Amino acid sequence: MLTLFRHLLRSKIALILIGLLMVSLSVWGITDVFRPKPGASLAKIGSRSVAAKDVERFADRFVRTQNAQGRSITKSDLVANGQMDQIINLLSDRSLTAEYLDNLGLEASKKSAADIIRKMDGVRNEISGEFDEDLYKYQLSQMGFTPVEYENGLKDDLTYELLRNGLTTGLIPPQGLTDLWSTFQSEARNIAFFTMTSDDLPEPVEAVSDEDLLEFYKESESLLEEPERRQFSLIAVNAEDFYHKVEISEDDVRAEYDAQLTRFSSPPTRAFKAIRYNSEADARDALGLLSGGAPIDAVLARGGQLTTDQSMLQSEIPDAAFAGGVFRAPIELWTGPVPQLDGKYAVVFVENETLGDLIPFDDVKAQVKRELTQSRAERLYSRSFEDIDDAVGGGFPLEEMADIVGSPVYTYPPVDSRGRTKEGMLIRNLALLDDALSYGFGLYPDETSDRRDGGDTQYVIRLDKIVEPSVPALDEIHDELAEVLFERRKNEALTKYVEEASDRIQDGTSSITVEAQALGKTVERPPEAIKRQTGQNQGFSQTALAQIFNSALDEPFTAPLQSGVFFGVIEAIQLPDAASLEALRVTSRSELLPSLNNDFDQGLSIEANQNVDVVLNPALIEAYLSQYKSEE
Repeated sequence: MLTLFRHLLRSKIALILIGLLMVSLSVWGITDVFRPKPGASLAKIGSRSVAAKDVERFADRFVRTQNAQGRSITKSDLVANGQMDQIINLLSDRSLTAEYLDNLGLEASKKSAADIIRKMDGVRNEISGEFDEDLYKYQLSQMGFTPVEYENGLKDDLTYELLRNGLTTGLIPPQGLTDLWSTFQSEARNIAFFTMTSDDLPEPVEAVSDEDLLEFYKESESLLEEPERRQFSLIAVNAEDFYHKVEISEDDVRAEYDAQLTRFSSPPTRAFKAIRYNSEADARDALGLLSGGAPIDAVLARGGQLTTDQSMLQSEIPDAAFAGGVFRAPIELWTGPVPQLDGKYAVVFVENETLGDLIPFDDVKAQVKRELTQSRAERLYSRSFEDIDDAVGGGFPLEEMADIVGSPVYTYPPVDSRGRTKEGMLIRNLALLDDALSYGFGLYPDETSDRRDGGDTQYVIRLDKIVEPSVPALDEIHDELAEVLFERRKNEALTKYVEEASDRIQDGTSSITVEAQALGKTVERPPEAIKRQTGQNQGFSQTALAQIFNSALDEPFTAPLQSGVFFGVIEAIQLPDAASLEALRVTSRSELLPSLNNDFDQGLSIEANQNVDVVLNPALIEAYLSQYKSEE
């Protein structure tokens, strides 16, 4: 299937399809604003690159998502388990596909990207409902993007989706493939089985002697070694720590309420008039005259249509764009030009604004007080930065800094680089505090950090003690280690017995019934044949189902259980008949399409790799990853 797609991408049919797509995609044109900027990169893919900031942004979002779901993880963890390498590869593959499509001349239109941007959450003005560029830029900054970076990535994604949909929409899996898939999905099997544990073995498992345990201890020393752990103390403050220091009087709340009457009023009414023009240029000329103090009659003598004085709510103006212009306009000043639905432009003069009915003070008093408290606490919090910096600069001990900033000193038990104690408990206050562990593991004993910015928390951390890596003495773990060794022996004995029983059944000298009777067990036979789709509903695990459907007729199989072994034999295999296959073809086609689409993705990736130069920068990649690697 991959070969098919690779040939398709080179064929005349593909050229025709791509040509049609190019026409549809390029109608609106494109400007250089969507082109990536050159610079130092971890990987260079044609004219594109993957920079450290791209990986950082992706990793930050992934870490925040995982932590929000209760799974504590850091960027150091991503490096340790190889996920950071996967992120680099993912971004490189994305750029590779985009570069290949760009070389083919495929490019989604600027209008398509703009339509998606305008539908983003949080980019519309609350009053006018119109797209607000400042809100848009703010949303992107929260995600770590510049407009150029975001728009460039969006266009790449759109181009890929349009091509993929254009070339895969007409795919129809052949009948031979659908019938094979239907057979695979509908196959049913009859089995005979029993379960056993090491307690069912005919011979008892050999006990663990002191000599055995000593040998096992020596073999396992590297696995038993406890990692380096460090004990930290820190002070940490956030805005909530200053709430108790804020005093809000009734007069303060009343004054804030009076200052926000517009907010606590129902929608206002504005009295206004407007002069309409056929072109934006004419409206702009008129605005210049009016702003310069020209009488309105003199301006009207040069053209334009004066509307009657009106007094309306914003919701009462049918033209939403014009309504937004009216209600954004300053009072008693001409403003514009404001576009209108009929294609004309207006300059607007708002004479006054009348507030709607006020929400009673008592109804919002508690809300205003909360907001005032939060605002003033945040100001106190910001001012505390200077106190912390002065204390750090003055060399004060952490305990004296705590008195200065009003924060207790938090001292935690020794933890490893993941924030876990020897007993395995996660110290969340350390693990979830931005970079606290990675920074703390770079400190010297008794060294105190400068003020660290942990997002919504400022902290100073001190390394109190280093607990060196060590292997516990045998006496300390004697019983636990003996239990582990005995459990291993039981599993080995059970595995050996099951393998021998399988061999006896396989060579015809025994049967599953004979083997079960030898252990005092009863063979079970499910009344209904087992299917892949419903096997778990019949009480079989995924592991057992995999063995059931990977084994041949009359072949014994085993699957591990939580404590023991599932031992069985395939006694019959039932395949769907011709009528059943015909009835299943429509469903099978729909189920196969995702796999065919995946084949298309792989084919496109192979073609891109063969036609685009990819240059990795191993030294820069290693330097980037090393900043998150725990010290040896």
